[in-house]
Amino acid sequence: MNTYKIKIFNRELNITTDQTLEYTQALADKLNQKLSELTQGVGNLTLNDAAVLVSLDCLDRAVKSEESAQSIRHQIKEYADDASQARQKVLECENEIAKLNQRIKELEKNQGGSGASEPTGSPSTERAVGGKVFAPKHKEEQRHNFNSDRLASEQTSFFKK
Repeated sequence: MNTYKIKIFNRELNITTDQTLEYTQALADKLNQKLSELTQGVGNLTLNDAAVLVSLDCLDRAVKSEESAQSIRHQIKEYADDASQARQKVLECENEIAKLNQRIKELEKNQGGSGASEPTGSPSTERAVGGKVFAPKHKEEQRHNFNSDRLASEQTSFFKK
């Protein structure tokens, strides 16, 4: 704790505080300025009356600042809750994606010999159906000339299983 001697409206006061002298003096200067403005603006205002009015103004500002801070804390809590819910939804979606990817792998494994296959990149063996490209896996399937109706039927049955 530090003890400083400061002057407020021509009165010397000893102040004990944890703050620095510079900070304490800056507060005293602001208070002196406010007191001067009030006493000069109103002719019959005493120093005590001015001090009460400055105190009332400071208290009003402190209460409004606290209300504002409380409102901001409430908004931050709501944002944090929203973010938490969004994170939970993302985790649920990621789990669902993982399940679906596992299901796709299982279906692809089970479809190994059924005629539905993955694109090979070779234009001579790929078949286009409904904007999607399918290519036969097995060499003997490459020799057959598949028509688009049969491929569409295989595509539909693949996704319904």
